[in-house]
Amino acid sequence: MSNDNRVEKNCLSSNKLYQHVFEVAFKIYIEDVKEFVKNAVKKELEPLSRSRDFAVKQSARERRVLLKTWMGARYPLGYEAHEIAQLIAVLAPWQRNDPAEPRNLDDMAPLALPAPPGGGWSRSQFVDAVVKGASKRRAPPFIQHGMFKHTVSEAMELVGDLVRTQRPLWTHDPDEARDVMKAIMVKAVQELKINHVPWVAVGDGPRARGRPSTHITHTVWLPLGEAEPKRLATTSRVLLDVGRAKEAKLLESCDQIALRDAQTIWSATRQRLTHYHKVLHKQCLPSEWAYKNASIQAKDTLSKEVYAWLPEAYDPINKPLHALAMVISLVFSGMLPMCFPQTDFSTEGVTSMPRLADMLANMPWVSREKKGATVASPFITMVTTFIIAVMDPESPFHICKDPSLKKIFVSKHTSKGINVMNVLLRFRLARPLTTKISKGSRWGHDVVPISDDEIRHKWERVQRHFVERKEYGSFDAVVELAGEHTAHHLLREQWVNTRGPVNTIARNDPVAMRNRDIDGMYVDDDELFVSPQDPRGSAVPGIRRRQGL
Repeated sequence: MSNDNRVEKNCLSSNKLYQHVFEVAFKIYIEDVKEFVKNAVKKELEPLSRSRDFAVKQSARERRVLLKTWMGARYPLGYEAHEIAQLIAVLAPWQRNDPAEPRNLDDMAPLALPAPPGGGWSRSQFVDAVVKGASKRRAPPFIQHGMFKHTVSEAMELVGDLVRTQRPLWTHDPDEARDVMKAIMVKAVQELKINHVPWVAVGDGPRARGRPSTHITHTVWLPLGEAEPKRLATTSRVLLDVGRAKEAKLLESCDQIALRDAQTIWSATRQRLTHYHKVLHKQCLPSEWAYKNASIQAKDTLSKEVYAWLPEAYDPINKPLHALAMVISLVFSGMLPMCFPQTDFSTEGVTSMPRLADMLANMPWVSREKKGATVASPFITMVTTFIIAVMDPESPFHICKDPSLKKIFVSKHTSKGINVMNVLLRFRLARPLTTKISKGSRWGHDVVPISDDEIRHKWERVQRHFVERKEYGSFDAVVELAGEHTAHHLLREQWVNTRGPVNTIARNDPVAMRNRDIDGMYVDDDELFVSPQDPRGSAVPGIRRRQGL
């Protein structure tokens, strides 16, 4: 077992223990709430039970039965239909002007539990209140005369001591250790389905001025369903082994939460281009991007500087070049191992630069016997970095004045097929000014980058495909970037998707065409390639789409 796996296993085992400690503490809190509600409701029911009005006595009896049922529920503070309905029914008289009178339709508010002004909290806000309130004499959410305050204080002290003894597994930063403890407490709250809690009453008028009340009441309930202000980076450390089925569901849920968080790590190979619309808001590099994937030699000081600079400089939201670089790196990953340009590409007889640009954009992809040419992570790392380093004026590559260091940087990437011709010219991020576009070409003389406005418009068009057509726009996005022949290959490899009536054309018969509806399905057929219909309704000519395959 590797050290990383051993550490991860120990982390999960420890977190399971920590969560169990806090679950015990929060179960005490649930018992405090149940006892508190029971005493308050029984106090209300006592005079009603002595009433001579049969309807009033019957209502009190029903509420007593519902109270007992609610207290015996598995998750009494949850939002399961039966539990929340029972609690509302028990506390319903508080929604009428006169609790002593039987219910009637003319004097009845909508069934709900009154919430404090300002709406609900997130679970992490609730946990913050617990942590801060534990050191105070009286503060919400602690119930008067309850046992939770003492129990959770002991639990925090115990877990804090355990965390501090595991220095190989945890950082020395006490703030991060405290955040980890809070994240585990949030998990315990989620596991026990604590979705709402009794809270303090907030009055109005002159008597409401001054220090806020600390007296918990059963007439006001604070919902805990608000979105988290940010997702703790340590949340991934508190996943527990709770059975395969439950763990899979939990992991899926966590993945969905992580996808919505712009700063949380994500996987490019897992989302592929098919689901790239789900990560357009991401502001961080994917998990596949790693310094070690570049395999930088000791003498290559410029590469070291560039690869150390990029994680902090990466800004796909405000810099279209960075966003395009990431998408292009995924195109490379989908093409593996066919990620190299033709070795015999010739510009002989070509005098028109627009024609040369078209030739470069549509040149075939080929494979070579290169080590690591089937692993996506190095290409995601190096393609993204190469594009941004060469074209971003703020990069260390641009700032560097030593031609020899730049040559080492370029040679390193060229060995992987990552160079000006195969990346910048193929994806039309640059344009040729002369026919000298391979060895010996000079950046800024033989090849020049497209303008910032062109980059911005290019990204807007690509992004529009992802946004408007979701997963089915990935095919058109690649067509926009790299041409139809690349899009067809990625479709067969299931890196992009399309739908609707399409033309499938046998490779050995350019005339044989037949319609095939692949709504929501991938085409993965080495003998066929797919030609989607033109959005205006006419089929795109299949012969033209065969060129370059």
